Amino acid sequence: MAGRELIDDEHAAWYVVDEDIRGRALASRVCGAVLSVMRPRIARAAIDAFTDFRKIITPEARAAEDELMALSSAQRKGKRRFHRPSEGMQVDLRASNDQEWGLLVSYAPWSINVDLYGRLDEHIGTFHDCAFSITVKLSPDEAALLAADLAGTIHLDTYASRRAKND
Repeated sequence: MAGRELIDDEHAAWYVVDEDIRGRALASRVCGAVLSVMRPRIARAAIDAFTDFRKIITPEARAAEDELMALSSAQRKGKRRFHRPSEGMQVDLRASNDQEWGLLVSYAPWSINVDLYGRLDEHIGTFHDCAFSITVKLSPDEAALLAADLAGTIHLDTYASRRAKND
């Protein structure tokens, strides 16, 4: 994992996308931007190969889903029955593998759940409900890059700030 740097946890914060992302084009745009900014820190992802948008899934996303299901089947072989998730659930993808990274980028906006993990296997992000809800742990620099990239599209807010607004 040479070249990957840990962020300073003292200055990192959890961020949420402040808008409800329903459109697939916007979901793809936001997920792609988040993954691009966070790629140096993502070691792996656990992705569910299921979508709530079966009727409108793109051919590219459908192909990624098929590959994820095949990968899930391969990963399940040899695991103890009580430790393996249902087929298609929590498919483990390595960020260092370009093919698996491509599956993540292609399918993340469609997946019912994606969890991102850093090199110490710490949880650093989630895309939930087909990217309807996005939470990620970012450094101030990463947050600024992401906000600038998505300006006029979405608004990022810290989880603490959003929670305070809702209290």
